[in-house]
Amino acid sequence: MFGDGSAIPHSPIIINNSGRISSTMLSDANQYEAFLWEPGRGRTRLGTLGDKGSVATAMNNRGQIVGCSYDSAGHVWGFLWDEATDMTQLDTPHRPRCQAVSINDTGQILVMSIRQPLSSRRWFLLDPNGPISLDALPPDAWPYSINSGSCIVAIEKPGGPKPYMLLRERRRPPCRPPMRRVDSRHVPAAISLASTHG
Repeated sequence: MFGDGSAIPHSPIIINNSGRISSTMLSDANQYEAFLWEPGRGRTRLGTLGDKGSVATAMNNRGQIVGCSYDSAGHVWGFLWDEATDMTQLDTPHRPRCQAVSINDTGQILVMSIRQPLSSRRWFLLDPNGPISLDALPPDAWPYSINSGSCIVAIEKPGGPKPYMLLRERRRPPCRPPMRRVDSRHVPAAISLASTHG
């Protein structure tokens, strides 16, 4: 389906409403590389920010893709790929290195800024009008996805026993989203709520 160089196992495979597909493949140089597949056009390799590969993590309905790329020193950087601008590096205030997690159709990008030690992290919403701090999140919160209504779904810790949360940002800036806990047995309900605009 994707031509030579299929998606690597366990990598996210994302499809949008126009049938575009994004994922990560093993390139000729035996490195991971993000790609876009489009009906009638085939596969486009997205490249890297350095020479250590790239990984796609999310795509919106405009065909914009976010993910992470690695430089020659092995440092990870978030990226935004757009057909008009190709791959560009994402920056966050005071902590330039980040991991991109999700992007919505308005162009807001959910990112985790990182520094040493790696346990030290902050979450930001990179809005076209400027970055928004998500410091209102609980310390152990790990956001996973954002929709066009700026609703964010998160869990309290990857692999942990605590329930899912629905976070809704109603004003910006500053971002002070009210948090609603959703029983982990009803995860589809949480995802459904996060898909609404109201």
